[in-house]
Amino acid sequence: MESIDSCLSGDLASPLTLKFVSTGEFGSSGSGERISTETGQREYIFGVVGGADDDVCKAVVEVLQVYMIPEISYKAGVAALSNAWNYPNFLRTVPPDTIQMAALIQVMAKLGWSYIQAIHIESTYGWDCTSVLRQQAPQAGICLTQYMKVRDPSSDDQIDEVLAKLAKRPLAKGIVIIGPVDLAVAVLRGIKRNSLEGKYYLIRSDTQGQEMLPDDVLDVARGTVTVSQRQRRAEQFVSHMTSLTPQSNTRNPWFDEYWMQKFQCVLLGQDANCSDSDRLKAEDIPINTVASVMDAVGAFAHALDELHKTLCYQSDKVCDSLSDLPGEEFIQKLKGLRFQSLAGDGKTVYFNYQGDDNGEFDLYNFVQDGDEYKYIQVGTYDRVKLLEMTNNITFYTSDGEVMASPPISDCIGPCDDCKAFKKAKVGEMLGGDIWIGGLFEMRKPGETLIDCSDDLVMYNIQLLEAFYFALDQVNADNTTLPDLKLGAVAFDTCGLVERGVRETTNFVTGGVEYRSNYPPSGFV
Repeated sequence: MESIDSCLSGDLASPLTLKFVSTGEFGSSGSGERISTETGQREYIFGVVGGADDDVCKAVVEVLQVYMIPEISYKAGVAALSNAWNYPNFLRTVPPDTIQMAALIQVMAKLGWSYIQAIHIESTYGWDCTSVLRQQAPQAGICLTQYMKVRDPSSDDQIDEVLAKLAKRPLAKGIVIIGPVDLAVAVLRGIKRNSLEGKYYLIRSDTQGQEMLPDDVLDVARGTVTVSQRQRRAEQFVSHMTSLTPQSNTRNPWFDEYWMQKFQCVLLGQDANCSDSDRLKAEDIPINTVASVMDAVGAFAHALDELHKTLCYQSDKVCDSLSDLPGEEFIQKLKGLRFQSLAGDGKTVYFNYQGDDNGEFDLYNFVQDGDEYKYIQVGTYDRVKLLEMTNNITFYTSDGEVMASPPISDCIGPCDDCKAFKKAKVGEMLGGDIWIGGLFEMRKPGETLIDCSDDLVMYNIQLLEAFYFALDQVNADNTTLPDLKLGAVAFDTCGLVERGVRETTNFVTGGVEYRSNYPPSGFV
């Protein structure tokens, strides 16, 4: 086994990985061979465990893909790595970040919410999760009326600007927070600063579990629902870790440095002052991803065990059939595994066809019990059993009183603006057998994600006229579609993504009747 420090840098991980694999000889198989410079023995390279950072994993897997060597990450959550076409040799023992959104959506559906808003951190995680929320919430009958990004949670101005936009959708009281705990804290402080207690009810994704909130937001955080990846225990590992000392742990080249930082002492030299009585305690050991690391090692061990028993049944060594096994076959073996985790917590480890972990999440409700604030578990979620509620969710009024029933976050009318729909101004060419939709930016964006201002974009008038003119030319040409006539509807997107999506959906589905004979029998 060889450990490499990537320093959370994709730029550093690539050359280090290339150096690692370049020490071996690779044929057409997914494994390599090398002679150890320390022992002189033959060593085989079958895979890589790690890394933790998304960019590091992308950089590493692209290097390993040349030889189809599998990489199993224990922490990377970016959704793009689930693309088995682009990353066929990537697996992970954690779920992609976006699975949290499925759990959040089911919770909101359980609460009867149909009209929500979202605040997300500007990062790959934030955009990926928001994209899933936009796509899947409507399928559950939930309207995401607007979503806003926050670049810097520490900026009060940014938070206040976001809260001002939330106020333009007063019926959408359910707010989804997508980002780290500091974003949630910043929003809670903004709610308190702007005296908005009781106006909104928060449900948030979190990778840290039951992380305690600062004292100044405890009262406003009451009722918040958190969906976090299940915190797993690895008791045997904790016992192992607490038994280690710098003298006993010589295989980890970073352990001495860790020990000196932990106990604020010096191990060697004239200034050595570490105490022989210093010992790690169980509470000193965060184990959020420890079990996932052990699962990655377990996956390689079980796959190699099964293959060795099948291919090398007459040998207790790595036989040629195993060392020559194509990487694609080894990866398929990994994806077909089911085994009990080495963490000893009873989890059955397996991968889906994309190479992802199944994903298990816990739902917590932040409540007040007398003078104490605490998280209580109210449910679980995974992609097999889906949502299971174990307790009722408690919400609070602005005065801190427990609400008798969940707050209402309902939309009355079309999702776009939750009010009586007014037909949009469209440009039509009637009488067509086949209809073509046109999207043009006729006016400048307004104050919301779907509203236009009154300012006309002068140049774009001729773009729309060019659209009409081209249709006239086709309809006048007896050699092109001689028996059919083209009709058209031109929509004003105002340069807004959400409005463009809405108008396109309405055009294709005929969801909004702009004219008496629409939708036609055919459209393009």
